[in-house]
Amino acid sequence: MTASSHLSRVLLTAGFMGTLLGSAAQAACSSPYYPVREGLTRTYRGTVEGRAISYTEKISGVSARGFTVTTTVADLPPARATVKCGPSGVISSPSISSPTIKVTSIKQTGVTQPPTLRVGTSWNSGLVLDATSQGQKVHNETSIAMKVVAAERVTTRLGTFQALKVTARTTIRMAVNGQAMNQPASQSTSWLVKDMGMVKSVLPNGTIELVSFK
Repeated sequence: MTASSHLSRVLLTAGFMGTLLGSAAQAACSSPYYPVREGLTRTYRGTVEGRAISYTEKISGVSARGFTVTTTVADLPPARATVKCGPSGVISSPSISSPTIKVTSIKQTGVTQPPTLRVGTSWNSGLVLDATSQGQKVHNETSIAMKVVAAERVTTRLGTFQALKVTARTTIRMAVNGQAMNQPASQSTSWLVKDMGMVKSVLPNGTIELVSFK
């Protein structure tokens, strides 16, 4: 065997192993209603409080243990969330980038989304955050209770799909310098499509739809 043919064989083997590892990484994180692959990009548009909004999510750094989701909104600095994968589902740990907020601790609770969804499936997700903002100490506890309530067809800008309808009840408890500033619980509804993820979400103050998926 010549040196060149040996090198070619090594490169081919490395490429094959890379493909296998990449597939294993995606399989560990991906699920029917939460697809994960390197470079997957979703763009959403809609209105919130009467104002037009548009943002893009991009998945990168996919491994067997997790991946990163970078969200870009208009000309704001990108926000990155580290997502861990496990048997209970995916758990997102967002990072907060703001010149006026200094995070001292942040902890994710529950799961962002379990690997298997069907009508009747329920789960909880939440966030406990401590920070300082303009010299004030802020403590925030956000809790989200979610449930798949139906399987139905949903129409969006991209077309009509068979989807799972998911309701989410969000409760926020916040204190500023020890003084409680709790907010009323809010309700939202989202529709998840196989191999695409969330395609539409109706919020208390607006609606967001998936307009690009690649």
